[in-house]
Amino acid sequence: MSMASTNIELLKASGRAVAFVGEGTEVEVNRLVDDDLLPPGFFYKAAERREYDLLGTAAALRFNRKWKDMLTKQARKDFMVKLEADHLHSFTVILNACESNQRPIVVDNLIRQTTWVVEVKDLSFDLTHEMNKIGERIRLLYAAEGSIVSDPEIMGGKPVFKGTRLPIETVLASIDAGVPVAEIIDDYPALTEASIDQARLYARLHPRAGRPRKASSKDNRAVMRSVDPPGKPGLK
Repeated sequence: MSMASTNIELLKASGRAVAFVGEGTEVEVNRLVDDDLLPPGFFYKAAERREYDLLGTAAALRFNRKWKDMLTKQARKDFMVKLEADHLHSFTVILNACESNQRPIVVDNLIRQTTWVVEVKDLSFDLTHEMNKIGERIRLLYAAEGSIVSDPEIMGGKPVFKGTRLPIETVLASIDAGVPVAEIIDDYPALTEASIDQARLYARLHPRAGRPRKASSKDNRAVMRSVDPPGKPGLK
């Protein structure tokens, strides 16, 4: 199971996805493993990189940032083991039984309905605020992954806005070059500020190798208008 634009699985995610949901950095995510702060089931060695349990590792990232100066390393590790046993294991069982397209709704409901109190020895932690923030970030993640399509038969596999042949890199490069968002939306009415934000997040989670040539705003307008806008011939 892995993060993909057409079939998102919740249980495994890249370090970049975890960093976004946990509002940290990929370096911090990797450090959780290097410092032995994650239960073994929270990370996996994929062919070229580590993959993580998205919900559990994001929780660990937030918890360790908040409590690293107040709790020992062992206490923080014990907390994650207890969180997994009390809450996250049952999440895994429920989500494994769901169709992938239902998981955003299921995980949202589970997070909202769960009483996020974890007790370790004589300490009690209420994680309700932190877990609700994680839920919000996961919803943003799903929205971004679901709004962008990467298909070899469409624009050679470049990520495009769903329902169009418009590459997200064209729009993002245009904005970076100074083309106003309102002008882009005027040219491509199917786009919204929200869909452009989703494209930014998708690009952040799926960086392409190499760096594209930095074009001027004039160049980018010309490139954008050479792409079939939504609703016109050539769309797939």
